[in-house]
Amino acid sequence: TIASRAAVAAQRDMILVLRDRVAAMVKQGSSEKEVLAAGLNADYPSSRLGPNRFMRQLYEELESER
Repeated sequence: TIASRAAVAAQRDMILVLRDRVAAMVKQGSSEKEVLAAGLNADYPSSRLGPNRFMRQLYEELESER
């Protein structure tokens, strides 16, 4: 299936919003467990990756940049 331009833009927007949310918590010194428990992705449907896999990846990347 080829995604529409709108679907790709919506996915990009979701990624940017989640990145910003996780980055704010990382900046405050939150642990991975705290970030996952905060439900930062609750307003987005779960993907095939599972509800927390992407959030863990974001956390690990952003934490490594600190």
